[in-house]
Amino acid sequence: MQVNGSIGRASVSKTEGWGFESLLTCHFLLRGDIMNLFQRVKMEYSKVEWPSRIEVLHSTIWVVTMTVLISIYLGVFLIILQ
Repeated sequence: MQVNGSIGRASVSKTEGWGFESLLTCHFLLRGDIMNLFQRVKMEYSKVEWPSRIEVLHSTIWVVTMTVLISIYLGVFLIILQ
């Protein structure tokens, strides 16, 4: 009796049966492909909820404040160690 060695084993391919297309490493974009890419990028950018000017200002102030405070803390700590 001959036994098939592949019975009961998992598939080696991670994409087998899932409908994934193979990734082509040397894929050249045609003019239509580039235009399609830019259209999709524009569509995705329209879905983004950008922060308001006030939110950006508050975040910037927070980052600058924390940077100054940590710099002062580390500077004092280094002076104490010397």
